[in-house]
Amino acid sequence: MLQLTDFIIDCPDTMKLPAFYSAVTGRTVKEGSDENWVGIQFGEIELAFIRVEGLPRPPVARQRAPQAIPPRLRSR
Repeated sequence: MLQLTDFIIDCPDTMKLPAFYSAVTGRTVKEGSDENWVGIQFGEIELAFIRVEGLPRPPVARQRAPQAIPPRLRSR
């Protein structure tokens, strides 16, 4: 049986986007994260951000593209 271990998001700035998700979720950025790879642990699953230069701007919200949908969060 396979198990999901990581959900990886490409982004041009691995300090800003993870800081947003850290603030929204109340989870801390993993120790050892750097400007190329940042992780936030959610139990056994890590939400990871990898720096990728030259990414195109995201499409307008009404233009849904599968690769541009952000993670959906739900409060408990």
